[in-house]
Amino acid sequence: MRDLVTSRIPGQPTWNLGSCLEAVARSERGVIVLLARSESPEQLLASVDMALGGGQAGGVATPDTYTTVGLGSQILRDLGVGKIHLMGAPIKYNAISGFDLEVLDFVEPPEGAGGAL
Repeated sequence: MRDLVTSRIPGQPTWNLGSCLEAVARSERGVIVLLARSESPEQLLASVDMALGGGQAGGVATPDTYTTVGLGSQILRDLGVGKIHLMGAPIKYNAISGFDLEVLDFVEPPEGAGGAL
């Protein structure tokens, strides 16, 4: 939902679906996996705090969070992905090593980008 309404953090470039699609189209290869789940108002606010560097994932994580990360990891593994240059917030994903996935780095959004959280 944050991407659909293009919420922005003034002065901070961030990825949105459009800029992710453009970056993958310019590269030699890439995969975009977009998964959605319902969030309570508290979870939504906590995810915004985490994206701003203030919140801690420990207070937000729910069984749905682990299921979503696991589902995305399985999709990537099935597609043959192993090493990832992640376009997203620099959050540690502990469980993905069980899928033989490795986050190499977190790609900075292009200057002037002002997409969603």
